Amino acid sequence: MLTIDDTPITAGEFNALTMNFINAASGTLPGVQRDKGLLVTTSDIRNIKNYVVRGLALPTHTAQIEQIYKYDQLKINGLRSEDMQVLYQTIKSHAETWPAIETGMKVVGSGLHVFADELTNVSEAIIGYLESLPSYISGIGKIGDLTPEEIENLPEIRLSSEELRRTPVLLELVRELKGLIQHHSTKTSATKTQITQFKNGIGHSIKPALDLKLTLINSQNASEEIKQHNERLDILSQRIRERQAEIENYSKNKWWGLFAGAVGFTITATIYGQKASEARQELDLLVSERRMIEKSIETNHQLLAHLNAFESDIHDLRIRVENAVGSSSNLESLWELIQAYVDASSRRLDGVTNAMYLVAFSARLSSMMSNWKNIQEQARDLLNAFSNAAEEPLFSPTARSALTQVYFSETALPSPTPEKYTMTGIDSVELATDYVLPDVKKIHACRDELNYKISILNNLPIPVLVEEFSALRKETSNAYDQAKRAITLIPVSLQTDEIVSLIDTIERLRENPTAEQQQAIESLSQEIKQLINSALSETGEYAIAFDDSLANLRVVTLSDNQYRIQALEETIRQGELPAAAEKAAIERLLTDEAVLNESIKLIESTNSFSLIKELLLTASNLAVMNPSPTQLKLIQSGMDVAGRLLGLVSDAIKYGNLIEARRQVQVELDRRRQTSAHMQNELQMLRDRHQLLLEAQSVRATRDTYLDEMSRLAGAISQFLNTNNHGASATLETVAQTFLSQAGILTGHLNTLRREWRN
Repeated sequence: MLTIDDTPITAGEFNALTMNFINAASGTLPGVQRDKGLLVTTSDIRNIKNYVVRGLALPTHTAQIEQIYKYDQLKINGLRSEDMQVLYQTIKSHAETWPAIETGMKVVGSGLHVFADELTNVSEAIIGYLESLPSYISGIGKIGDLTPEEIENLPEIRLSSEELRRTPVLLELVRELKGLIQHHSTKTSATKTQITQFKNGIGHSIKPALDLKLTLINSQNASEEIKQHNERLDILSQRIRERQAEIENYSKNKWWGLFAGAVGFTITATIYGQKASEARQELDLLVSERRMIEKSIETNHQLLAHLNAFESDIHDLRIRVENAVGSSSNLESLWELIQAYVDASSRRLDGVTNAMYLVAFSARLSSMMSNWKNIQEQARDLLNAFSNAAEEPLFSPTARSALTQVYFSETALPSPTPEKYTMTGIDSVELATDYVLPDVKKIHACRDELNYKISILNNLPIPVLVEEFSALRKETSNAYDQAKRAITLIPVSLQTDEIVSLIDTIERLRENPTAEQQQAIESLSQEIKQLINSALSETGEYAIAFDDSLANLRVVTLSDNQYRIQALEETIRQGELPAAAEKAAIERLLTDEAVLNESIKLIESTNSFSLIKELLLTASNLAVMNPSPTQLKLIQSGMDVAGRLLGLVSDAIKYGNLIEARRQVQVELDRRRQTSAHMQNELQMLRDRHQLLLEAQSVRATRDTYLDEMSRLAGAISQFLNTNNHGASATLETVAQTFLSQAGILTGHLNTLRREWRN
């Protein structure tokens, strides 16, 4: 009888296992409490896509975030719009990875259906080849309705020498079948990895960051009602985490194993069973209660409700994705089971001499083919159900409305382009008016780059740098606000329309003025002078505030971190040496383990294993196994390793010593792997810090470019003021003419800048 992981398994049991798996995924196996779905159920994929829609709809430009949510008005450090930009971008980037995972799921789902045809084609080729062997035909006539296990026990029919020479063809066909299984197994493992990474993105990045934002917003003085709601939400979150832990445990459990000495399909302790179903149902109720509380909070605190709603989404999403992780693990183990069964079935084909074994192998393939035709039908239904759910419109009318509100509002700024953190390289253009104006795209690019770098550099555990970057962020934002204030309000303060209207009135009065009209002309002239002086004074105030903000930004201290970088590089070099030594030790242990495994495997695979299991592995005792020279050399290598590890001479080693030596190697491997992982984590932290310090070194250049562009705007305003700085002897006509001509030019430029600023 064949064995898998030392467990005897018949062809009937194997077929029942694979069929039960597909029945469990289809929801038709008795005892299964989970909706049908190979990797995810229809409900799972809809909920995941709801999260994707909300994630893609999040604004990722600070102006958009502030316009919609007004975080800055809370005045909470760490909860401003520029802080939320990092979280929203993380969520959006995470949501953008889902389509690729969904595609991978479709490929994996179709693999079961495709494999059924591939199995049929290869199996028919193998059986067709076997039918060309006379000895095989002789054996077929004796089997009747016997099982493959019963066939193997029939009297031997030896293959002829000619038939033995043709066995390489059979082995090649079997290798092709194994290759197909490995292909599908690899695809499944790759998709499982993608799903796991998606899951880790939730638990390792998004959830902790969201928890911090909720802690910050709850640090405000809240009403008694809000405090009660928060207390209940904390209780619900704790219960949700407990249910999540239960479901994660169920998703890790293998779906097949031993029951009273027979192979069977496990339901109770897996994601298909009643316990997991009850945990999911309770979790759904807990999330539903959270959403009801969020509705109550929304009437008094919309931002708190918004963040809590995202936390509820994350709670729900984690379970949906955990279901997918568990299902992909189950499917992965299905391919492992198939691979192990085919390996076990074909193990004796290399060097086979008994035609009855070929007959038994053929019977197993025929049984598999018949079973997979049934599996193929259910696999098609599961794939169609998944595809229908996956192909539902990603953006419902409500979601499209949300996206339109965020990205196409007349007052909202557009989402940043992919070039957001790179410099445009476009020089400022010197206009014919002699006003040299800034490149608005470069200003935005520099500001975004500074904010991005400051956000990641806040992770540096160096207080002085954190303080510097906090000051830099503050002054960068202040300069930006003052620039926007200047280009928006200066055109209004110039009052050119009113001055032109007064001049027109004076011109009409001058045609044939009376004494009273002449007095009016003098009065209007004085008013024009006052309006111009007022406009220049107000513009000067904006210019001074803007200049002061640039001066404050310019004097922000930015440390030279070169000595820190060099010190870190030396620390990394010193840490890499023991890490490399630990890795080399692990490689040696892996070699020892592989040698011991091969030696143990050879001893266990012989028919005389029970005879020599308790004997010393001397040359005379090993001769009972009738090993080939190569096999004997491999066994001796394992004995050498065991002797070295246990301090035994070769003649004093038993099979049990090999087992003990392997155990010791594996224990040492585990210890060294943990040590190595710790070393690598430490090194990675140092490398990350090194990279952050390199980023910190580049901040000064970006700040200087930002200042250069901003200074062009300040220079243009200063130039306008200097041009209108007339001496006391200047006539009103000269003053007004200069003012209106320069004001018209400057206003035109500032209005253009304002439009570019919005875009």
